[in-house]
Amino acid sequence: MMQFGKLAMSAVFAAIGISALPTLAGAQTTFLYNGSGTQTPQSQGWLAFSDNAVLGDGTPAVSSSGGTTTLDTTTGNIPSSSSNIEAGYSNYTALGSMVNPAFPSLNPATGFSVGLDVQINSESHSSNDRAGFDVIVLGSDKKGVELGFWGNDVWAQQYSSGSGFTHDPSEDADTQGGASFASTFTTEGASSHYQLSIIGTNYSLTDKGTTILTGQTHDYTAYGSAPYTLANYIFVGDDTTEGEASETFSTLSVTVPEPATATGLVALCLFALARRRRR
Repeated sequence: MMQFGKLAMSAVFAAIGISALPTLAGAQTTFLYNGSGTQTPQSQGWLAFSDNAVLGDGTPAVSSSGGTTTLDTTTGNIPSSSSNIEAGYSNYTALGSMVNPAFPSLNPATGFSVGLDVQINSESHSSNDRAGFDVIVLGSDKKGVELGFWGNDVWAQQYSSGSGFTHDPSEDADTQGGASFASTFTTEGASSHYQLSIIGTNYSLTDKGTTILTGQTHDYTAYGSAPYTLANYIFVGDDTTEGEASETFSTLSVTVPEPATATGLVALCLFALARRRRR
């Protein structure tokens, strides 16, 4: 697949906008979890559940009913005052192999999106660089973004070998939205439909169609081990002992262009770039 530079991708954004991907005709959506009765996410053939209970750090509370699954890492901690449970769902097993080899390629050159219907019931953290609920999406190039969800904010993780994972101040919904947005925005207790779209080196997060966060994809491979060295990777849940949360979600999906749609997107990219050069 032909790769495009920043100038070409800028032309695409100018022509169609980053949030347009999911509405393109011919897009293919795969439901990794489609809430149905008491079915668990790991029973539908795309996701695996993992936690660190084997380390003696407590057991998360998980329940599936009425078409939803609730994951709670706020209870069962050992000791109870420490948020030391990590648990969540991923399209990879704990051994580092993909749960379902039919999982679509998340190619940033043609674009893709991840959809999640979730309600964060509660969240707390002991570090401003950590969150009790996280979403990690890495494309076929192993680049992407890890988003931390607090009760009143969503932000991106950045990584450096010297500082480790830290809160990126420029990729923060409150920072980008301004003072009025920061005073009213909330994730806790609200039912949300998040859509994380990635095309080229840019990502956009929307909530029920409203853009709340944008930024450039991150390269976390310097961390040196899974999951940040994996391609086509998705995780939802609590991936830190410095945060805890309870969240209820009903769907998790990925959308990629059909081959014909991807070809059209490439053509649109070239057309927009040619027009830009003629100006």
